[in-house]
Amino acid sequence: MPVVLLTAALSVAQLTTESAAAAPLKLGVGMTDPGQLTGFDIAIGRRTDIFLTYADIRSSFPREELLPVAQSGHIIQLAWEPWDWTSAQGANQPAYRLRNITRGDFDNEIRRWARDLRDFGYPVRIRPM
Repeated sequence: MPVVLLTAALSVAQLTTESAAAAPLKLGVGMTDPGQLTGFDIAIGRRTDIFLTYADIRSSFPREELLPVAQSGHIIQLAWEPWDWTSAQGANQPAYRLRNITRGDFDNEIRRWARDLRDFGYPVRIRPM
């Protein structure tokens, strides 16, 4: 059974009292396999709006996995995590402290991600962790 995380989001850009009542609620789902998104939409009887996925700073942008999701019109939200999932240290990785990131230790990775996101051709919401 896939791991599923349901989310709901209300876009708050330029909300006024009047528009808040009419703003559409967005339904999102996070799952480990984007290939199961269509089946999930069918199972719940509604198309989800947002697909949530995760990636660490050292990994490559998962273009091939996310392309069908973007082409189907789903909004992609990417939780971008400042650590290395493959490290034997687990979540305790001092090299990825904020001071090291702001000092520029990971600028090459950040630039690579920026280029990959630009070249993807579809919007991706980034959620830095």
